[in-house]
Amino acid sequence: MKLIKLTILLLSITLSACEYRPEIEKDDLSSQQMEELNIPENFDFNNGQSVTLQIKDNDFTGNSRINVYILDDTKQKSLIASGSLNAQGEFTKTITLSGAIDNVRVEKIFNGKKQAATLDITGTHLSYTFNSNVSMQRKGTLETTANCAENLYSVNEDEIFYSINTENNNFDETFIAHLPGNRSYACAVDRNNNLVYYNTRKVLRYYEIDTDKFHVVGNGNPFDGDYARMGFNNTNGLLYISDFDQLYTVDPTDNTVTNSIAIVGLDNTENGDLDFTTDGELYMCTLSGLYKLDIDGNVALATRISAENLPFQPTSLAIDKNDRLFLATVDDNSQLIEMDKEDGTWSVLKTFDHKITDLGSASCGEQVLDQTDTDNDGIIDVNDDYPSDANKAFNTYTPRQFGWGTLAFEDMWPDKGDYDFNDLVVNYRITAVYNADNKVAELIIKTRIKTIGGYFRNGFGIEFPFTPEVVASVTGNNNLQAGLINVAANGLESDQDNAVLILFDNAYNVGEAWVCSNSQQNDTEVTITFTEPIIEETLGTAPFNPFIFINGDRQKEVHLSGKNPTKKMNKNLFGSSDDNSNSSNKRWYKTKKNLPWAISVVYDFEAMKEGKDINRGYLKFKDWAESGGSTYNNWYIDVTEYRDDNEICQ
Repeated sequence: MKLIKLTILLLSITLSACEYRPEIEKDDLSSQQMEELNIPENFDFNNGQSVTLQIKDNDFTGNSRINVYILDDTKQKSLIASGSLNAQGEFTKTITLSGAIDNVRVEKIFNGKKQAATLDITGTHLSYTFNSNVSMQRKGTLETTANCAENLYSVNEDEIFYSINTENNNFDETFIAHLPGNRSYACAVDRNNNLVYYNTRKVLRYYEIDTDKFHVVGNGNPFDGDYARMGFNNTNGLLYISDFDQLYTVDPTDNTVTNSIAIVGLDNTENGDLDFTTDGELYMCTLSGLYKLDIDGNVALATRISAENLPFQPTSLAIDKNDRLFLATVDDNSQLIEMDKEDGTWSVLKTFDHKITDLGSASCGEQVLDQTDTDNDGIIDVNDDYPSDANKAFNTYTPRQFGWGTLAFEDMWPDKGDYDFNDLVVNYRITAVYNADNKVAELIIKTRIKTIGGYFRNGFGIEFPFTPEVVASVTGNNNLQAGLINVAANGLESDQDNAVLILFDNAYNVGEAWVCSNSQQNDTEVTITFTEPIIEETLGTAPFNPFIFINGDRQKEVHLSGKNPTKKMNKNLFGSSDDNSNSSNKRWYKTKKNLPWAISVVYDFEAMKEGKDINRGYLKFKDWAESGGSTYNNWYIDVTEYRDDNEICQ
């Protein structure tokens, strides 16, 4: 609700017993564009799509983990769901995706080996079957025998030498020594003999892992100094050193050059690294991404694998015994990144507080998969997100593990607002915690008030499709301060047919009002625990039925277009003023022109400036809305031709 005339605000405060209905100056509104839109009657202004995945495994033998990802245009993976195959070798999951998502990536992890497939979204149901004739993308396993671990070895220009343990998700590092010979930009690992070679200026050196001793091989190299790339080919016992578009093979026993190779096909020849798989395939990264190199005599042909527009510049590369390919950046806070060498999909594993200049990988001992199941839930610890809690095993995220969805509201209902959808803008991330039987034990609801562009002190809640009786408790809900909400013993709102959670009763007590910014930090996290784990069909689809209630009036709710009110709503208000709801045909929260009072975007939507019609900032919104969501499903993205940044909060 916008207040343009200060005199009206003062009058409303003075006459506190009267209903506050400020006038809006027509010159400050941009609603005419919205009023002229031709909106399909059944369109609900929801950017999301609900998709059910059914994954099967024809070679199922137990303890397989399934991960589901979405990919951005650089092929970065964002986890949205995980779980295990059931006794029949099946995995079924319903996920909520942005309408702009065209495909999902599915990975099966079994005994440390990975199979993967990218599935195009062609409807509301997707199915895929893994089978034994699909090659596994990792050779070996994830765990090792006692006192033996898979490590990355790293050197840097600050003369620091250390190892990184890749056998767990912590990627713990261990300082080894200050490098004899000063700084190094390149290292490589002889896995057969447990030697780490590294170069300092013109001198080739190595470190014995077993004896913890350093040695000098010899002086001199074709680059007459430092070079960027070094790898060890364990299939022929040679070092490969490289810079720019040149590659040389070196006998590590005496530092002699055995071959000179020209590299053809690199988009950028600067910096980077190289390494070999266990069977001798050569991969190289430069500042322009990841390549596979095929050597034929004195020429190496480079074929790009990664996307061209990576948001980072890889300068280190190592491939471990499982064929996991690691990259690293050389920033002061270097990132360790895992990239799939088959298709270039990637994810950030850890950010360190120092530089990584080069990487190599070494393993030891006979590899065995650790079958420990600490909580005895049937999911071994290496596959279990909660290895010490038998009631939990896997997470499913809406919209994704580290992303936000957005709900944007107008609060003048039943009167039309100004269609900037910034009276209250709320980010959300909902995590469904599943047990080993693929039932939901908890819901974790994280919210952030992004923008408060209205004077009304609005509350915010979510109605769920299950009954209050299935909820044991609500924890972490500390933003009910106005005395407006009657809370039942389990933490839900009392006297409701469906479970209703009020997350705050006054947005002004949580976020900062009238700040045209998209970077407020007021995150809250609330956990719903069920009396007994519920099936996915009972849970429903996130973000469920979110709503606001206006200025302390609990009976005056605003929901997404087409979503029903809760039991607390004063239904006599429907059909009044500009509202054109009709309960008999389940038409809710629409004007006669089918315009809404709220929109849902399965993305971190940036709010509009005050009084600015959403059409003015998001130039493809009109096309999306008039098409009923069939075109420009990505109308909200930060692309120059899609938006006018002068109209959007920065």
